[in-house]
Amino acid sequence: MYALKLKNKALKDQLAFQEASASELKKIRHDIKNNLANISYLLKENHIEESVGYINAITSTLESTKSIIHCGNNYLDSILNYEMTLCKNNNIDACFEIDNIPKLNIAPTDLSSIISNVLNNAVEANLKLTESERYISLKIFCYKNYLSIIVKNPYKHILIEDNGTLITNKKDKFYHGYGLKSVESSVKRYRGNFKYSYENNIFMSMIILPLNPNSD
Repeated sequence: MYALKLKNKALKDQLAFQEASASELKKIRHDIKNNLANISYLLKENHIEESVGYINAITSTLESTKSIIHCGNNYLDSILNYEMTLCKNNNIDACFEIDNIPKLNIAPTDLSSIISNVLNNAVEANLKLTESERYISLKIFCYKNYLSIIVKNPYKHILIEDNGTLITNKKDKFYHGYGLKSVESSVKRYRGNFKYSYENNIFMSMIILPLNPNSD
């Protein structure tokens, strides 16, 4: 039940992000005539500097509503653009290298569970660091009929492991607890492989999923 709640929360967060972007874009379109009229007036009055500033402000607003990642897979685009925004809002240097990804035989809830939980854990680890130390490296690519996902992030807190499973040191038992268990469960469902390692204060998660999990 807790794993399902994690999946639902991730999907709700992504949906809220998409709705906010769409709402802002609708507002811009609604105001476009007024904005053009104002710019036209400034130009007629020869207020060049003010006109340029006005145009730059509109351009900046449009850029904030534009999706950053376009990998050819709509579900992945939604998840990754949300996570990219989350990193930006928390001053985390995010380097996302995403290949062109085909349609995947993975349910959106599982795809969200796998990627969002790994990245959200990385974000939480970064928030324990100073802003100058924060970064997340994400690589997603296809190779020999497999989808590979590699995430690296720094950490400085103590990691506790019991029988090959990380145990959280948080009171709510969330961090590196149910999150990674949910990832492992979803990966196994598709005959994939999930491994993690931590050394020299770098945590790395590696996920490999077959592109055709139902084929023999």
